[in-house]
Amino acid sequence: MRQEHSSYKTDALCRLFGKSRQAYYERSDYVSDRAVEEDVVLSFIRKARKDFPRMASRKLLVYLKPSFDAMGISMTENGDPRENAIAERINGILKTEWLYGYKPDSWKSMVAYSGKIIDLYNNRRPHQSIGYMAPKVIHQTGMKTERKWKNYHLKKYDYFCEL
Repeated sequence: MRQEHSSYKTDALCRLFGKSRQAYYERSDYVSDRAVEEDVVLSFIRKARKDFPRMASRKLLVYLKPSFDAMGISMTENGDPRENAIAERINGILKTEWLYGYKPDSWKSMVAYSGKIIDLYNNRRPHQSIGYMAPKVIHQTGMKTERKWKNYHLKKYDYFCEL
């Protein structure tokens, strides 16, 4: 809308639709992030199609999943974030703590920056759920940690225990 009616100020358009400027800019950032993600997915697909021109879509998804995972792109079966909650949680942390407002100059700089933030997340960032330690320390030492999270999913036998 803003591009079509450049003579109108953002404030005026926001008031017209009953939205705040913050909502406008958050949506704008979301749309641009999705466009970048779509470009990445399409580039992976084009490259794979050169090697496997007749591969079915489900097989192609399985083939590309490691590449998507490495880039933090989620391809849940139904688009439901609860299907892959841990990955979605990590993706959300990476986006809010490091990627919010980041404007990459090129694909190469985005890949380099992604590698840097994943390294920081795993090796240096303190995690509340493991006593404010880095995951690398826990994995290297084999240290036992106190469970600081809740599991809201009941197992089959838990239904009988609650009666």
